[in-house]
Amino acid sequence: MSGLRLFALIIVLLAASPVTAAAPHHDYLVSWGMETQSSSGTHVGHDFLAVFDIGDPAHFGRLVAMLPVPTPSQLAHHANYEFPANGMLFANDFLASHSYVFDVRNPLKPTVAASFDNAGPYTHPHSFAYLSNGDTLATYQQKGSDDTVAGALVELDGKGDVVRMTDASDPKVEPFIRPYSSLVLEKIDR
Repeated sequence: MSGLRLFALIIVLLAASPVTAAAPHHDYLVSWGMETQSSSGTHVGHDFLAVFDIGDPAHFGRLVAMLPVPTPSQLAHHANYEFPANGMLFANDFLASHSYVFDVRNPLKPTVAASFDNAGPYTHPHSFAYLSNGDTLATYQQKGSDDTVAGALVELDGKGDVVRMTDASDPKVEPFIRPYSSLVLEKIDR
């Protein structure tokens, strides 16, 4: 059908919202996705954050908020695997090598708190893990744009600015290491 659009929901996170006057205590499903044209599969429109109420049995699954990002969609990809304690959700458009920080403390009115691109020479941020100090650990899959040099682990502050980073290269690994995901064990910080 002409004009029919699909919403490809890429990553979903379950979150218990704080109790506020604007949003009574409920559970919400926060989804990071992208808009595509169904007839050809080409990417059109924008990536977006969608929030569904899953805590009210009478309205289970009801869309309560949607927030498109300003840049055109290429490939909405990863967000935090677990809901961050500070309510600041990181999500990326992998092919665009562009990421966003969403403030979802009030799930009925999410906002874009920040956006960012590369971390120095490292490109294509992939996965995000919240750290107890309020920062976020990100995996960057490569160095540069030609996809032939190892990426890095990068600690980011709440606005996506680099706190510190470490290259993932190892001369014993061929062709190179592409950091994908992480499981943070802070007590054995390495």
